[in-house]
Amino acid sequence: MGPDGEKERGSAMEKEILLDMSKKEQGNPSSNFKKFHKKLKADFKVSVNKEIITRERLLAASLVVFAGPREMFSSDEFTAIKEYLQDGGNVLMLLGEGGEGKHN
Repeated sequence: MGPDGEKERGSAMEKEILLDMSKKEQGNPSSNFKKFHKKLKADFKVSVNKEIITRERLLAASLVVFAGPREMFSSDEFTAIKEYLQDGGNVLMLLGEGGEGKHN
């Protein structure tokens, strides 16, 4: 909060972290990423995406986390992520060696 008691623009609680689950990510916020999700929620607005990845959905978030996707991204989804990054967005992409098929 600012000195006059008003919420400062751009404070942590105004920033959204989007956890993607549209690719059946290994980092599921309701199971093996439960503690991580809980810690994030203490300081940030946290949302979970289960729909197709679009530029519009990504633009609502300050950070998008892809925690071990198990399905391939479509070319439209790659384009949306690329445009989001070009617009100043932030992505945390957690991947394992060998690609999606190895981690199913």
